[in-house]
Amino acid sequence: MENLKGSNQKKPNSFPRDVLQLSAAGYDWLNAGKCRGCGAEIQWYLTPNRGADGQRKRIPIRILADKTVVAEFAVCPARKAFQRANRAHAKRADKNPRPVQGSLLPE
Repeated sequence: MENLKGSNQKKPNSFPRDVLQLSAAGYDWLNAGKCRGCGAEIQWYLTPNRGADGQRKRIPIRILADKTVVAEFAVCPARKAFQRANRAHAKRADKNPRPVQGSLLPE
């Protein structure tokens, strides 16, 4: 694969294609539910990556008819409403940051 650094080409998508690949990539299943935007059946997983707060992030996954998996936010017709809500939440969080907890270990 050629080096994409500095070019306008996008990196190939490395998101797992099926449930077995999700598990092998370190995603952990949480529970099943319905999308609040479109009502589709979704599965909630924990990602293998950790955010800035050190916690693993939750991701809604839709399993398609051919057994491939996609992130719900990539295919949900109501995804723009979620994006607006997330931006509004981020602005509120920036204005009122949570206090940082001190270290539990003595210095």
